[in-house]
Amino acid sequence: MMMEINDLNSVKEALIELGLKEGLDLCDENINENFTSEDSIFSQWFRDYSEDWNDEQQTRIRYLLKHMRKYQNAMDREDTQSARRSLLLAMIWIGTIKNAFSYLEWDMIKLLENKNKTTDFQWTQF
Repeated sequence: MMMEINDLNSVKEALIELGLKEGLDLCDENINENFTSEDSIFSQWFRDYSEDWNDEQQTRIRYLLKHMRKYQNAMDREDTQSARRSLLLAMIWIGTIKNAFSYLEWDMIKLLENKNKTTDFQWTQF
């Protein structure tokens, strides 16, 4: 049966499945324990595969929109101090949204590089 990819959780499930093909349990809370302080931070897994990625992203977007509404209300009242504070908070939430996708990209790179695999799974070479 083919997996339907239609939201962030289905992306997560596809990566978990790929990890298992490579002998990695991305849901294992101890997956990063084998890394030492000498290892590059990029050797670790960045995303938490036990979390609900849809809920996480919806929460981030909800806070972004909340602060943008506060920004707009403050601008309508010509309260530039409150507007600036709200815009700064909205910018922080944009950063969390951006980081979530950057972390996902880094984990995908690790899966593509196949360096941590414990099985004989190999990508077809181009």
